[in-house]
Amino acid sequence: MVIATRFKNFRFNTVRQFSQTIITPPGYAPMQKINHLKKFLVDKIRTSGPITVAEYMKTSVSAPIVGYYGQFSEDQKVFGEKGDFITSPELTQLFGEMIGVWVFHELANTGHKGSWQLVELGPGRAQLMKDVLNALAKFNDRDASVHLVETSDALINEQEKPCVYILLKAQKILHT
Repeated sequence: MVIATRFKNFRFNTVRQFSQTIITPPGYAPMQKINHLKKFLVDKIRTSGPITVAEYMKTSVSAPIVGYYGQFSEDQKVFGEKGDFITSPELTQLFGEMIGVWVFHELANTGHKGSWQLVELGPGRAQLMKDVLNALAKFNDRDASVHLVETSDALINEQEKPCVYILLKAQKILHT
């Protein structure tokens, strides 16, 4: 997705990794998630033999539907007060804005005038990136591309919302 903003050639990229597809039975309930994951892993081991710890973790965390981040929705919160944990960006925008100011300061001190990349690994709901972009939008134009690296399709959809919002606001298309 490419979005023109105050940043000269701003590109919003999401890097996806393709994972195996897990077909769920009709009437699947979230409470069955752990048992369904266990059955999937046991069947996989029976079919193809032992799996590595890396493969086990990838499946447990990011497999569609049964992975921990595989089915992020309004009903199944992972982050925030009703979720399993809270990170600094969920509490206040100060952390992300400080990073944005620091990034601008470092670019200014190096005298870098060309394009640059801002990358966040495992961005959750992209609240940190939203706060960083909000701070950077207050400074001079920069030639930036933003990359959010995520393995969960469900979270990718969540991540695009706040980042697109702040980019449109910076471009003065969206007024709040």
